[in-house]
Amino acid sequence: MNVKDGRALDVSDNKDREGQNIIIFKRHNSLNQLWDIVYLDTLKPELKNGEWSPQFGMYIGKEFSIKTKMGSGRYLDVVGDQVVIKTRSTRKT
Repeated sequence: MNVKDGRALDVSDNKDREGQNIIIFKRHNSLNQLWDIVYLDTLKPELKNGEWSPQFGMYIGKEFSIKTKMGSGRYLDVVGDQVVIKTRSTRKT
């Protein structure tokens, strides 16, 4: 989306984060100046909690645990500042 005088819409500081400012800057064709036009009638609705996401291979918003395939069948857990495997915890976080 370049304007006539060689400038473009630019994501400030090339930082891809929520709420980042958009500025008009000299065109250099980096990713932070490249845009797509997306027609609203072609957008798929956002998934709701409990729906399957093919993109992530998981259900949206459902609690889950991660279990080792080792013989113990222990689960990932956080103890202090460490990630460890432990017998399944039923605590809610």
